[in-house]
Amino acid sequence: MSSRLGYSVYLKMENLQPSQSFKYRGISLFVSRAIKEHGPEVRIVAATSGSAGIALTWVGKHLNVRTSIFIPSTAASVQTELEMAGAEVVIGGMDYADAFLAAQAFCDTNPETILMSSYDHPTLWEGHSTMIHEIATQLPNECAPDAIICNVGGGGLLGGILRGVNELKWDCTKLITIETHGANCYHFSLLANSPDPAAYSLIPEHVSLFKLPKLTDRIPQAEVTLAKLPAITSEASSLGARSPSQATIELGLARAQLTAVSVPDQTAMHATLGFLDEQKLLIELACGATLSPAYTPRLLEELVPKTSKTHHPVVVFIICGGSKATFQDAQRYHNVIADNNEMYRARKEIMVDMTSLQPSQSFKYRGISLFAARAVRDHGSDVLLVMASGGNAGLALAWAGKALGARTKIYIPAAAYEVQPVLTAAGADVIIGGTDYSEALASAEQLCSQDNHAILVPAYDHPTLWEGHSTLIHEIAEQLPDGIKPDAILCSVGGAGLLGGVLHGVNNVGWDHTQVIALETIGANCHHLSILANTNNPIGQRYIPDDVAVSTHSALTPDAKRAEVAVAKLPAITSKAASLGASSPSQLVLEMGLARRDRATENPAKFGRLTPVSIPDELAMRSALGFLDEHKMLTELACATTLAPAYIPGLLSNLVPKSGSDKRPVVVFIVCGGSKILLSDVEKYQEIVRQSGEEGFRAACRQVLIDTKLGGDI
Repeated sequence: MSSRLGYSVYLKMENLQPSQSFKYRGISLFVSRAIKEHGPEVRIVAATSGSAGIALTWVGKHLNVRTSIFIPSTAASVQTELEMAGAEVVIGGMDYADAFLAAQAFCDTNPETILMSSYDHPTLWEGHSTMIHEIATQLPNECAPDAIICNVGGGGLLGGILRGVNELKWDCTKLITIETHGANCYHFSLLANSPDPAAYSLIPEHVSLFKLPKLTDRIPQAEVTLAKLPAITSEASSLGARSPSQATIELGLARAQLTAVSVPDQTAMHATLGFLDEQKLLIELACGATLSPAYTPRLLEELVPKTSKTHHPVVVFIICGGSKATFQDAQRYHNVIADNNEMYRARKEIMVDMTSLQPSQSFKYRGISLFAARAVRDHGSDVLLVMASGGNAGLALAWAGKALGARTKIYIPAAAYEVQPVLTAAGADVIIGGTDYSEALASAEQLCSQDNHAILVPAYDHPTLWEGHSTLIHEIAEQLPDGIKPDAILCSVGGAGLLGGVLHGVNNVGWDHTQVIALETIGANCHHLSILANTNNPIGQRYIPDDVAVSTHSALTPDAKRAEVAVAKLPAITSKAASLGASSPSQLVLEMGLARRDRATENPAKFGRLTPVSIPDELAMRSALGFLDEHKMLTELACATTLAPAYIPGLLSNLVPKSGSDKRPVVVFIVCGGSKILLSDVEKYQEIVRQSGEEGFRAACRQVLIDTKLGGDI
């Protein structure tokens, strides 16, 4: 995004909070203080139809306190989610106003209850302000950003931001608030307090204005005017406060560097889709409003002008989160925009520059950045890092080279031309190296043989890569509660670079009992077929297709406990999960997995197995759709393969059976990432799944191969 826009862009990812929104910060502080002041028997009550209720429910579950959520009948769809998290849910009337009155009446008649506002309370703002203090520690040299961009509903998020920037004395930082037309009560309230008659004239006649005595001495006037919308007509329902917090209005009026912006819903839809394609994250329309300057030509430059061609202002977008976003919403936005020719042309101008949770949007950055760093250390800063790749490995090297200030040259096959702009934006020199991957690799190898400064970087088959990838296991060990070891870790397998990191990691941290489940798609399952080729089970070996070549090689490590190892080679990749498309796996990783299987066979009470699983593409597609709706993240089919046990009924319990005790198994899914996925791909998956129907789904389940067992009890 930074390369595309020419700004130093930072994204504060509040959608990764436990409740998928920033509201968890302030509400967790509010509830903690309520328990401290009133004791653990207190009940927290709120009226809400969205993110605030979900945040309160999760906080209540974490702090073991009772919560009651009053929702309007129009929000009945969130009732199940709230109840699953442990809240008592009450339908409080037709709309939010009815629900609030019902919540208020409940508190009036029940002792040990506290009514919590969704957005209008100083403790909430204090909690939300912690994100600004985090931003201060995360920016380079703890510099103040030139601008912070956020959306506004009732003003809770903005209240936290204003508190934070005031505490840090970021007086020169420009705050830009974004609302959608039909949900822009904050913008109208600012206009109503402007001395400029032209500003006042922009307020529609149907918007009510009322004056109130000021609450603070921050502003010179004795009264403050608030706007009240007659109804919310925007589709961005999470911005749907009809009137803003008065205290937040006064804070905004007191700040010279604050600019309010209102955009049409279509502009927010356009940004939502752009962000989904670029960052692989599904966000609510309210959050899409925040990102409008990043996806609307020239809007960002108008709001945060550049002083010169070399000036790259530091801009922070607050990705505030929200759980009310579905794939169906994204499809509808796409149709709305497609019907609007002007907006559709604007969307075609978007250039994709992949940066997300890992800089290159996949686990590969871990190992490849370590390999690149050691190459720079060993060979000097003039080293040229060379790779042949048509996908995620090349992106990882390009971003690693950019971070290290090292030159990178990526040879891509002609069929992968679409990734060329992305690699170039990350600073790589990109060469079309042939018609397919093998020709691109030959071109890369030829350069390295002729240039003494050139180092060929492997995509998956090298111990340094596995060492780098293994850091994710060490991180998991730190993040799990003390004393907890996972019963199972699930990951996808292509050439087996990720699996090598997982096996390296679990061995290092002593997770001998943990089962490692390696998932592939049929038609790209060279690792599973290699495992079968090394078994003495004729039933398992019969699942190796006749056109798959199996060759034997001398074992590379003594851990394999065999003189020779069989390696399967696919004649072609027939799965749509292209990122799993290695024709043969790494022999070293294969031997690591075989050694783990042997130990488990000898002593199953002490050691966990490595279990290979192959699934049809359709089940991976269903998982991609389920994960998008549940976690708002767009994943490659290769990554969705890992998630299949979470979305295919019966598969997870078949792989990780529950014991007779009440203890639930601890299962870790490695969401490995990947940048080669667009909304249009997911739309195709949905159509395939729809046409397949229930009978097709059952047929796909019968094709699942777990180790040497076909179908299983799913």
